[in-house]
Amino acid sequence: MTKVPTEVVRPSTLREALRVLARPWPRAVPLGGGTHLGLYPASAGVLVDLSQLGLEGIRVKGGRFVVGAMTTLAELAASPRLPQALRTAATREVNRNLRQRATLGGALAVGEPGPLLACLLALDTQVALEPGKVTDPLEKRVRRRAAARKPIRLIVSAEWDAHLALGYAEVSRAPMDRPIACAAVTANVKGGRAADVRAVLSGAGQPIGLQPRVAASLDGVVAHELAARVRAASAVSGWTTSARQPSIARPLCRCLSGARWSRCSRASDSQEASQSARDVRLDLRLP
Repeated sequence: MTKVPTEVVRPSTLREALRVLARPWPRAVPLGGGTHLGLYPASAGVLVDLSQLGLEGIRVKGGRFVVGAMTTLAELAASPRLPQALRTAATREVNRNLRQRATLGGALAVGEPGPLLACLLALDTQVALEPGKVTDPLEKRVRRRAAARKPIRLIVSAEWDAHLALGYAEVSRAPMDRPIACAAVTANVKGGRAADVRAVLSGAGQPIGLQPRVAASLDGVVAHELAARVRAASAVSGWTTSARQPSIARPLCRCLSGARWSRCSRASDSQEASQSARDVRLDLRLP
């Protein structure tokens, strides 16, 4: 039976929260939405409630989305400022009830492969940590996944380029099931061509990782060529058995995230701060 920490501390400032988290005993761990209590180490004796620290919210700063760690997945899914593909991934991460509590910071801390992490990795998300105002690339965190205990740093926010086009696709046994496999693709769209492409493959119980060969094959491709490349994936929704999971990866990547891309408008920073993002849909739909 998992041991649950017996003390809850509710600091009102980030400095106070970091002070409690830094003390050697009893061991303190951060509490966001509380949806992963079963994953806390047995040595944890104190929960540090982050709800009073003002770590929630979605904003655009310097052409980048900055999302607070205490922003819930429900808020991500409902935000008209974010790309539609990312909002879809947030809804597919957990069920509706859990989305009301689960936070972005918790998802990043746990690092469970799935729709949301795939999109964030494709977006080359940077994770802001305290103390020390450290910026840690999500790609580095995913690769590291070290089990050894290190001095704890608190996730306070995540940020990524607001101008990237983002696409997402998945395969699942049933519409409401968590995806067996999913793919996320990002690109800078310049003159109708994809540039600086990043492709990520993930899925339930499967490792998550960048797909550099897929990304390289899509770099510089124009819209009508992309549409031609996804024809072979038109039957992807029929692959629903676990025995066929290994065969899903390549066609799913070819699917180019369902050919549904969206990005923030290229308005000035001041306009972005007050204006919702608009979707940019390229002509990349499955035939």
